[in-house]
Amino acid sequence: MLRDRMQQNGSVCVAAAVALAFVALAVLPQSVGANTISDKLKRQIRVMEEVVDEVLVESPYLLVYSSDPTHGFYVDEFGAIFSFEASLVGGKWNMGSGLAFLENLHIESEDGRTVIWVEGDDEGEHKVEIVTKDDDEDEDEDEYEEQAEQMKVTKDLEKMKAEKKVKEEECYASGKEELIESLVDYGETLTGLRDDQWVAITAFLKNADLFKKHEISRLVLKVRVRDLRDHAHGDLSRDNLFSRVMVEEY
Repeated sequence: MLRDRMQQNGSVCVAAAVALAFVALAVLPQSVGANTISDKLKRQIRVMEEVVDEVLVESPYLLVYSSDPTHGFYVDEFGAIFSFEASLVGGKWNMGSGLAFLENLHIESEDGRTVIWVEGDDEGEHKVEIVTKDDDEDEDEDEYEEQAEQMKVTKDLEKMKAEKKVKEEECYASGKEELIESLVDYGETLTGLRDDQWVAITAFLKNADLFKKHEISRLVLKVRVRDLRDHAHGDLSRDNLFSRVMVEEY
């Protein structure tokens, strides 16, 4: 496992990096028409798209919606950007429709009252209270068995939520490592880029409790082309190259 290599450079830098992906959408047709990008670099970008596609589709950690989710762009002021949407394995995209309601199911017990409800907006929340039998009405063993079962269900759901949280954290960390490795191993193949340009992978993250909790919807991984070439020529160790990969999340 690779160590987490994160460098925070401020919200302005992060926003600018991701904004370039949107700029590329608007400027790419004009850039191609003006021949500011060579045919060689176009081919290299398409090959890198396929590399990232394969990493995503084969990943046991990241979940994508198609077999070719990656879109590559070229921005002369920045370099090459490879963008896609993704969730985490085990996230909401990966739940069968028949079990999807369990994602937001809550069971709470307080002051002897048990309430089951499904999270949603205020108007959409439906709460059901489980009313236990009155002691004066019936004190047989069935009542205690029912309460014990309610406690067991509550504990089981809490355990499932805790395990899901750990799994999402592990999937996200491992998914980032896979993407960083693809950036380091194949970024140097973009020989049509200049030394002062960047190779970046930008992910639009969704449909996972982890992203919602930490308010993360963007992941940007980028490395300078010069560093990739120094590593390819043996002038920069692999560990040092990994340390120069910039990771931005917001």
